[in-house]
Amino acid sequence: MNLVNRVMEWSQRGSNREVSIAYVAAAVLFLAGSAFIRGFFGWGHVLAIVSTAGFVGIVGIGQTFTLITGGIDLSVAYMLNFGALLVTGISLGSSHHLAPALMVVAVVAAVAGLVNGVGITILKIPPLIMTLSMNSILEGVALLYSNGTPTGAAPPLLTALATGTGPLSLPWMVWFWAVVSAFVLILFRKTVFGRWTYASGSAPRASWLSGVPVERVVILVYIISALAAALAGLLLAGYSGQAYFGMGDTYQLESVAVAVIGGTSILGGRGSYLGTVAGALILTTLTSLLQVLNVGASMESMLYGVVIIVMMMLNRERQA
Repeated sequence: MNLVNRVMEWSQRGSNREVSIAYVAAAVLFLAGSAFIRGFFGWGHVLAIVSTAGFVGIVGIGQTFTLITGGIDLSVAYMLNFGALLVTGISLGSSHHLAPALMVVAVVAAVAGLVNGVGITILKIPPLIMTLSMNSILEGVALLYSNGTPTGAAPPLLTALATGTGPLSLPWMVWFWAVVSAFVLILFRKTVFGRWTYASGSAPRASWLSGVPVERVVILVYIISALAAALAGLLLAGYSGQAYFGMGDTYQLESVAVAVIGGTSILGGRGSYLGTVAGALILTTLTSLLQVLNVGASMESMLYGVVIIVMMMLNRERQA
């Protein structure tokens, strides 16, 4: 266990520096927007950005976990989409049917994550191939389930959570993301599972020899990723009022991007969800800024790539 503790200490020291860079970058982006666009830094607009960032931030929970273990989850797009389809199709817009709908979504997500984890750890299928294949399977199952035509509507409780306003005039989405983020940070930093996650990504063989159940950790990480993606799907269904095909497509690479921008290493062993939160704020602020400036979609995609490369270079220098 001394090895595990040393890995955790090393990872957190590096992550703190990289997280600081991410938050400085987010602040600079906000200030740049307010310098060019009147009202960009207004309280209402800031709350809107934070609320919107919460969706990709929640998907980024699982991506942060999987990247730290040295993997990746490319099945989040249709896990998110299928979760939204299930909750709207089962509840049919009624809060009375929300509980069974949530149970079905949770079971489906857990099974999908379990299959991903088993495929990667037991069958030794590369994470990229395994999760991309699972994404295709979920897409096919979603088409069979809905017969190509999504039905139903989001229950009022989900709509209120995604779009309503709570205490202190803050959106419920901001409160919800804050609570979820606090839970994830505690899970990473204060639990044995968090230490095992870092160790499994930093030195899997040495960690296994030290008594860390690496395979079980990786399987559980992919279950968490699937549950996080499904949760984001429920919230997006509440935000839009319904489910539709393709609603999770943009989140597949964005969820990787926010984790990487926040300092999580694609090689495993380093990262922090606090950095992923900053990455979500950066990506969402950049999107908002480009939309206000009426920049075309092609330029928007190129700028995304530039931002990701620049942040990775800064983090690489810090890691070196």
